[in-house]
Amino acid sequence: MEERSTFALERTSSPLYRQAAEVLRKKILTGEFPPGSALPSERDLSEMLGVSRIPIREALKALEYVGIVQQVRGKGVIVQTTDPGKVFSKIGPFLAPPSVKTLEDLFDIRILIEQYSARLAAEKATPEDVERLARIADEASNPAANESEVEEDSNLFHLAIAEIAGNSIAVVCWHFFSELLGASRRTTLGSEEGRQISTEYHRNLVDAIRNHDGDRAASLMREHLENARSKLRVAQAAEGNPQGS
Repeated sequence: MEERSTFALERTSSPLYRQAAEVLRKKILTGEFPPGSALPSERDLSEMLGVSRIPIREALKALEYVGIVQQVRGKGVIVQTTDPGKVFSKIGPFLAPPSVKTLEDLFDIRILIEQYSARLAAEKATPEDVERLARIADEASNPAANESEVEEDSNLFHLAIAEIAGNSIAVVCWHFFSELLGASRRTTLGSEEGRQISTEYHRNLVDAIRNHDGDRAASLMREHLENARSKLRVAQAAEGNPQGS
């Protein structure tokens, strides 16, 4: 009875399944249901929250979708060790189509985060890390690659730098903004000239990271992103939409 009164759901606010999912999420975050443990049965959860099993079932589906729990045959619903990057990569696709201003603002954030990541990557990169970056840069420069492949290789290149830098929050941010990044790249990498300039920056970044030159890596990354932002502005102006939508 105490649990039910503490977490009573409001029947006049947001949907019951959403409220139930939030209650369970908080219990998981506070350690009441630690990773590896099984959640109470649907029946027990419905009694705990004073609702039918239907919203409980929907709440569990929502939590499973973002990777917080997993249904395991014979064991029930098991709490997972959550990878924030995977969670955000699933949330990202539900973002509204970005305006021009949103894409411009994204570059401000990218410059802050990716300059720092490039500097750290130059300090920490192993020969294997450099080989990986060089391979991705080479694949993106392949004349036979189509637009989608070039976009994906560019995404992998920048993500790899964040991973080499070893800052988990930078990697999480990268996953969260992945949809916006795709919209931006479809504009800035749409021309052959844009692809060539991007490839040149990537190769120079590989060299700076190989030489453990943090200052040059950070400077190149800023210049690379500023160049991409200027191309975004030019492309949008050419479409007659300089103010955003």
